[in-house]
Amino acid sequence: MKEKTRKLITIISLAVALLSCIFAVMFAIGYDPNPDEAKFSGMFDITFWVLVVLVVATLIAWLFFALKQLIKNFKEDPKKAKKTLCIIGALAVACVVAFLLASGNDVSDVVLDQYNVSTGASKLIGAGCILVYLLVAAAIISIIFVECAKSLKKK
Repeated sequence: MKEKTRKLITIISLAVALLSCIFAVMFAIGYDPNPDEAKFSGMFDITFWVLVVLVVATLIAWLFFALKQLIKNFKEDPKKAKKTLCIIGALAVACVVAFLLASGNDVSDVVLDQYNVSTGASKLIGAGCILVYLLVAAAIISIIFVECAKSLKKK
């Protein structure tokens, strides 16, 4: 990718991330905690859907550029592209493991009924949480490994 295009993509990504953060905060503080009737303020709908649109647009852009780079790598260096596909496969395996580890009954039936959430959706939420835990652990382990390898090479 050309340097100008890379800078432009970085700036756009940072802008979308900043907007997402702003709308996520607005979404979080827009809840009206009235115990008599659980209703949301008018800003809830607006910020929620803007947040959804921004996240979906970011995911589409990320997938587009990732696929474009993967195709480019296949043409230039197939060995590098195979490593990328292995990483994607490992991520898919992590998703499956997280889904299999999720129990789906972490939340009581009263809460599920109160928020109109099915047990299937509860299992997906649990799988998402487990996946985040797995990825954070993998990131921490890889950071430690890289730093240890750097310090051993210097000696």
